[in-house]
This record gives sequence, structure tokens and C-alpha cells, in this order.
Amino acid sequence: MPKKIFIDAGHNNSGWNTGVEAYGLREQDITYNVARLLGDMLAPQLEVKLSRSAKETNLGRDNSSAINARWQAANDWGADLFLSIHVNSGGGTGVETFYFKETSTRSQASLDFATVINNTYAAETGLKNRGVKLDTSTAVGSVAVLRHTKMPAILLELAFIDSPSYNPDVELLNNKQTTLAKALANGILKYAGVPPTPKISFSLLGHQTYIDGQIINGTTYCQARPLLEALGYTVSWDSSLGVVVTK
Repeated sequence: MPKKIFIDAGHNNSGWNTGVEAYGLREQDITYNVARLLGDMLAPQLEVKLSRSAKETNLGRDNSSAINARWQAANDWGADLFLSIHVNSGGGTGVETFYFKETSTRSQASLDFATVINNTYAAETGLKNRGVKLDTSTAVGSVAVLRHTKMPAILLELAFIDSPSYNPDVELLNNKQTTLAKALANGILKYAGVPPTPKISFSLLGHQTYIDGQIINGTTYCQARPLLEALGYTVSWDSSLGVVVTK
């Protein structure tokens, strides 16, 4: 059973490669936020390591060295699974996931991992399922973080940042990043064979609400974000101060 997952928040290499942009959104910010949320969701069941601990970071002198730093960090840590999170562009809609194909058990496991994550994510977000594809079919060709990692590794495109407004993509990327992270978490736990986090029932302002949580030694624990959002707050992260901001 996999125990350690390395989550790569795509882009922001050396503080300048922001990825694709549209509607005032930047890929680097979306991937960072979703990766952080996902890491928090998985932490009770799996060991998690993130490639970026801040939105602005310096992973290398240039694009190539920054990418090398990511797969090398995953290999050095001994991760059991590797997930690279990205955002698509080109005016389409939906989710697609890539893996590196070769004659190896790792490649087959990557295909299996990609299939479970992609299908679970599409079903839970309502996005079009564009399927699992070879990494050679990405816009940049074969992907180093999938080629050089030693564990099952996949790259998932969350949605299209420049999708027309009649599609759900931009709304999800902009306003429902917790939903995206939760769909990824459910897929990862499903593949890893880890039981999903139980729902904790709360009575909030006279309304019964169910939030993911767990009971440890008689004490109830749940994440602050979904609890605050259930109370009607808007929750964001101030990276400069390192605090959660509610309003």
C-alpha cells in the first residue's frame, strides 16, 4: 500500500514561469493552492511532500534545472506516488491525465494510477473526461518529471483556464479549488486502498452539516477551511503573513 506521495504544483520555476494565464488567473497560483489543499486533505492518511511550499519560490536557475529539482526531490525522498498538477489551455474543456509509457511495472502502475485519478476526478467535478494519454502527446512532448521519477507518476491537467463561460472549467478553477482538491484526494485514496475520511456531523446555526473529519482518542478533528466555509466565511491564504484570512 502506498504511504508517501509527492505533489508537484506545476510552474513558478525560478520565480518567473507562471504557466498559462487567462481571465486574470495564473496557472502557478491555481496549482499551488490546489496542491496545498490536497496535501492537507491527505495528511491524516498519507505522508505528503510538496514541490512548492510557497507561491513564489526558486527551484533552479532556469526551467530545466527547476524541473530536475522536482523529480530528484521525489526520488530522494523515496515517494511511493508522484502527482504533478497543471492547468490546461487552448479553449477546450475537461480533465486529462498523462503518464510515461515503457515496458516496466512502474509504467503499468502509472497507467493504473492515472486511470483511477482521472476517472474519479472527472466524475466528482462534472468535467468532461478527456481520458488518459501518453506524455508524448502533451504540448511540450515527453515530460521529465514522468520520465525520470522512480515511482508511479502522472501529470493531471485540472481544467482549461481559457474555457468559454458555458463550460464549468473557469468557475471551478477560480472559485472551487477545494472541490478540485477533494476530488483528487478521493481518487488518490481510492488508488492507495486507504478508506476515505469519514464525515463528521455538526449542527451549525441550526443546520445539520457534514464535514470530512476524524475522531482520535475521543476528540473530534476537522479541517478549518470547510468548517469556516460552512459557517459562511470566505477563506484565503495570505502567503506573505503565513496565515489563514477569513471575511
